Amino acid sequence: MNARYLFSLAWLFALSSLGVAQMPAVHRAILLDDFSIVEGHTLHVGTIFRVTDGDRTRTLSQNHVLFEAANVDEVYQFVLGKMDVTTVAGAAQMAAWCDKNAMYDRAIGHARSVLASHPNDATVLESIRKLEAKAARVVVKKPAVRAKETGATLPVNEDLSTEAILSFGTKVQPLLMNLCASCHAQKTDESAFKLVRVREGYSDAEATATNRKVVANQISRANPAGSPLLEMLVTAHGGQKFAAVANRNHPAYRNLEAWVLSAVPTVAAPRATLAVKAEVPPVAAPVLPVAKPANKSADPYDATAFNALPKK
Repeated sequence: MNARYLFSLAWLFALSSLGVAQMPAVHRAILLDDFSIVEGHTLHVGTIFRVTDGDRTRTLSQNHVLFEAANVDEVYQFVLGKMDVTTVAGAAQMAAWCDKNAMYDRAIGHARSVLASHPNDATVLESIRKLEAKAARVVVKKPAVRAKETGATLPVNEDLSTEAILSFGTKVQPLLMNLCASCHAQKTDESAFKLVRVREGYSDAEATATNRKVVANQISRANPAGSPLLEMLVTAHGGQKFAAVANRNHPAYRNLEAWVLSAVPTVAAPRATLAVKAEVPPVAAPVLPVAKPANKSADPYDATAFNALPKK
């Protein structure tokens, strides 16, 4: 360690012992020289960064810091600007970097762009399969906390079933973040399906409520199974070469379809209609003459012969 580093470290600890009221820590995302990301409440003193994330605190030297940003999205944009993702090599490197930093939805997107140039490459196909498996494990391992558990009040004007409202954060939103957010959570997206990114494992009641309303507008009440939300999932759009989900048998599609079908409340028949039907007098069935037995037909599929058979 050089003298400047030791001085900054001593100054940092001295300020920490005084409470550093004049230098409050702020949330930052830091890209290190090994291209990993450290994120948390950060105190920057001299050439020292002190980053606290939960119970863990790391002390970093500025010599190892490549870029400092407000959040991970800004770090991603910084790295994206340094890569030529229009080439196969650049897209592959970007996919590998996103994989390293647990940005699996973006890694899958860059890997698919490589697949577009090498559709039969078994290595690329296997990489995508592994990335999808990692994304699925993250969703299971770090489920989003339901708004009910955080004390947030759920809106009641979305025309969705109570079950669908309560399960949106754990069953639907993780799929949207993995499959759709890389495009539809961008500031440049001007579509009606504009999402708010929610980081994996974090609870954000306000963002979840916004995303739920956006999704509710993409559900057809007359034909839930044919809702735009489901159709666009298996349709390449917005410049995509491949749809987000390959087919309707994909687990992601089936899970989302099940949620959509549970989301539309069952509408009971109006009472007035039932009352009108009850007032209609019964109509007597006309008396028909008894038909004479017909001669046996040679046709084994003749309806008259079939109906004349004795019933058991």
